[in-house]
Amino acid sequence: GKGLTSHLSADYPACLVATEYLTALEGPFWMRLRGKGLTYNYRLYLNIAEGLTYFSLGQSTSVAKAYKEALDIVQATITSGELAEQEIHGAKSA
Repeated sequence: GKGLTSHLSADYPACLVATEYLTALEGPFWMRLRGKGLTYNYRLYLNIAEGLTYFSLGQSTSVAKAYKEALDIVQATITSGELAEQEIHGAKSA
């Protein structure tokens, strides 16, 4: 199914914060994707007009491993429900 299709959605702010949290400098993606040398660039963003969330990699040494690691990061973040408060504050400010 489709994701968010309106900036007025009650879930929109939380999705923006989650996206910023995951992709922040020295955040989960930075540490585990770039830090492990799997990719130099990554992007995770919401496209409200299409109702889709996009994830892309740039200058990846191993696309399959980088995508798998990103999936693991997202699933672990959702499952644990534990987010660093300081990083959440930073994501909200971004």
